[in-house]
Amino acid sequence: MRKLLRKTRNIFKSILWMRLNYKKFENKLSMNFGIENLEPIKMKSWHSGNMYFKGCLERKEVFIKTAKNHLLINNEYKALTLLKDKNNFPEVFEYNVEEKEAFIIIEFKNWHTLADVLSGTININKWQVIDIITDLQKIGEILRMYRIIHRDIRPENIMVTMKGNVQVILIDFAFSISKEHNLNEVCGNNEIKLLKGLGEKYKPSCLKWDDAYSINYIINELASKFELEFETKANLLSTDELCYEYKL
Repeated sequence: MRKLLRKTRNIFKSILWMRLNYKKFENKLSMNFGIENLEPIKMKSWHSGNMYFKGCLERKEVFIKTAKNHLLINNEYKALTLLKDKNNFPEVFEYNVEEKEAFIIIEFKNWHTLADVLSGTININKWQVIDIITDLQKIGEILRMYRIIHRDIRPENIMVTMKGNVQVILIDFAFSISKEHNLNEVCGNNEIKLLKGLGEKYKPSCLKWDDAYSINYIINELASKFELEFETKANLLSTDELCYEYKL
């Protein structure tokens, strides 16, 4: 019942924001950042100042995400900038943390999620699954090399395409952590509920994250669903560079 009420409240707030603020936001993005053809997406997922849009920037489709907590946008921009030369992460174009609603503009991929693959809603063969697993292992190695802990690696945050060569992209770095790159904790003790939800079941414990554990868990799900009989190399990724525990 509470979940339904929360969802209904979020939908109501989304509709109200669209009526009162959308046009102003659209004009600002167009005049200051060159974004055209803006339209809201995933409105049922809007919550706590987090809103999602797509638009066009110099004929490229882009994804715009807002957040009241400016650190979320700041962390995502920093992380994606560090990873800009790697193919398994979205390209970032611009960000702004000086407005009431901070936002980031990144590459838009109208691909399937790995959740679609696991649910069986798309057709995929064994060799494509192996390619996906190879890319997941590569993502883990890159994160370890850059000492970035994503903290929210789960099938919904992994985009895949089977058009031509299989490609996998990891998205949503808002909650990423890295002491070396000044990616800081974005939540305090009053937001523990939010932290507990990060990573869902794909983590060792409630407030401990291990990106290697997450990747290995997902690979094992894929291997089990598609009856692949081999050991994953993801076990080799479990190192301190990929682990973080929140201390109360």
